Amino acid sequence: MGAPFLLVTGFGAFENVADNPSGRLAEVMDLRADAVGLRLPVTYGEVESLLDAALTGAARGTVGILALGVHRGGEFRLEERSGASDVSERPAAAGAPSPAGPRLALWSGFDLEACARACAQAGPHPVRLSQDAGGYVCDFLYGLALAKARALGVNALFLHV
Repeated sequence: MGAPFLLVTGFGAFENVADNPSGRLAEVMDLRADAVGLRLPVTYGEVESLLDAALTGAARGTVGILALGVHRGGEFRLEERSGASDVSERPAAAGAPSPAGPRLALWSGFDLEACARACAQAGPHPVRLSQDAGGYVCDFLYGLALAKARALGVNALFLHV
């Protein structure tokens, strides 16, 4: 088993977000020895295969998954769960339709109130807890990340910036 690492994902451009800060943050994290950063396209079809490929490093010591996304609000949002919303009818950035059917509701195992306090102390942005990661690719990724993290015996968290 290799050195422990945190998988950090963010997204690329979509709709009116030409420069997605979540993707930039993931790329910055990739420069660290204790993290693997991955900028994902905003497409349903590629998210799972790219996440799986990144997690093949599990034998190297994945310690957790931090998924990042962007939202329109002025605060950071720590997402408590996936699957709160039905799948959005709007296509992903590449024009592909969303997967059919309801999403599995999974909850993060982190103490999110403690995470929110730590985030609030670390920076100038307000932080709030959210029980709805949205019905778009962010929520889709969060459900995948939570399920795959549990299979690895680690945890996952989604943060909207």
